[in-house]
Amino acid sequence: MTLSSPTRALRVQLLDTWHVGSGRAQGRHLDAVVDRDARGLPYVPGRMLKGLLRDAAQTMQSWGHWSAERVERLFGSASQGSDAGLQPGLLHISSAELSAAERDWLGSDSADARRQREALFIAQFQTAIDQDSGIAASGSLRGIELVLPVDLMAEVMLGRSGQTATDDDWQHLGALLPLVRALGAHKTRGHGRARLSWADNGGPA
Repeated sequence: MTLSSPTRALRVQLLDTWHVGSGRAQGRHLDAVVDRDARGLPYVPGRMLKGLLRDAAQTMQSWGHWSAERVERLFGSASQGSDAGLQPGLLHISSAELSAAERDWLGSDSADARRQREALFIAQFQTAIDQDSGIAASGSLRGIELVLPVDLMAEVMLGRSGQTATDDDWQHLGALLPLVRALGAHKTRGHGRARLSWADNGGPA
């Protein structure tokens, strides 16, 4: 196995409206709003991406395609309620964000940028229908903030002190990307459909 470059760019394509938030409400009409960065722009936390890839790796293990050692090499050993003996994995992922040019423009203070920034977000409402009366059940109206489909970029690093990633590590990680099909909340309602891929078609950057 040959040693490989430690970083690579990951493209996260959100193919439908999506919601990544902490459950925070806003005002009286939105029960859950999207997490935004300091510029007011949507993003996907790196810890969420790593968790989705770990789930995919554990699926590969349950199918008998991966060993537990391979999962632990990339993602670290699972905590058993104590940090004693906890070993970190090779994988580190930054938050997935809009491109630097998009962030610079959309995050600016111009009136046009503010309008375009807010146009990324929409509100969706739903309510339960009373089967007897056929009208909305009292107190059942719920509102959620969603983000329109966008392309985001994250930086992936493989390696840690004293251990360098190999080409095999990158190939194994790449095999997980197609297994991540959706992210965020309300996936069962059709939100958050996603496609993960390397931003380049060659080897690690």
